[in-house]
Amino acid sequence: MSFHVYENWQAGPHKAVFHRGDCGFCNNGEGLSGGRYDPDYGKWHGPFSTLDDAKVFERSLSGVVVRRQCRCIGLHDQDATKVGPERDLAFAGQLSPGLTRALGGLR
Repeated sequence: MSFHVYENWQAGPHKAVFHRGDCGFCNNGEGLSGGRYDPDYGKWHGPFSTLDDAKVFERSLSGVVVRRQCRCIGLHDQDATKVGPERDLAFAGQLSPGLTRALGGLR
């Protein structure tokens, strides 16, 4: 199973939504439009091998003010709504080696 992050900055506040790759809204990172979405409105990120990796990656996106999970993930994860230091503590130490390399070893 893979996970993706949909970042949108046009429809309301700048937000990030976590999805499973097999979600109909995600479509393995191509969205409902099959990959023909307008990059002026949003962007798909991923795939990530774990939800934790997707959450850690999301922290690297600047300007995100709303974080949530699609219903495909399951019950709402309260950690996804935390911000600032509280969120940093919730995800501290959860980087996989591959994600560490993808982020340039910054964390």
